[in-house]
Amino acid sequence: FNHYPYFVTKVGDKYISGANQLNTSKNLQINLGDNFYKITLADNKNSSKTNVLALKDGSFVFTKQQEVIHFNKNEIINRTFTEKNIESVFYDVGGKIWFALNNGGVSCYSNTKLTSNNVTRYLGNNTIIAITQDYKENVWFASSGNGVFRLQKAIVSSYSTPQVYS
Repeated sequence: FNHYPYFVTKVGDKYISGANQLNTSKNLQINLGDNFYKITLADNKNSSKTNVLALKDGSFVFTKQQEVIHFNKNEIINRTFTEKNIESVFYDVGGKIWFALNNGGVSCYSNTKLTSNNVTRYLGNNTIIAITQDYKENVWFASSGNGVFRLQKAIVSSYSTPQVYS
């Protein structure tokens, strides 16, 4: 059997790798500490882009096709699926996780809880291929064929309760 990893990411002196062990089995292999474990991926044998994102809390997000796996060195934290294939993933300075989707726009999770009630969608059915953030914390999206889009950071004003004089 030939073992061809489809990605390898170095984290300190450890590695996360995904391997196509057999023609019928795809696994994400985690080796970040004393524990070594495998996560069996969804049963889709097509080749696809994979992404690995290291989060501030020491956990990771892995994506392949429509599958999203949030894990740490010991266990899977949660697993979810998007409506469309994932082109790229971005973690912004505010802790939001953005998924660029093929013919699905962008899905943004406001924190690392990757649940359906924690997601906002933008840009309709555009194919988004890359996401970045500028120094003003505006988020930029590169599309396939429809140009570049900018989501301007919202300016939040806060006011204290006025004092009432009578």
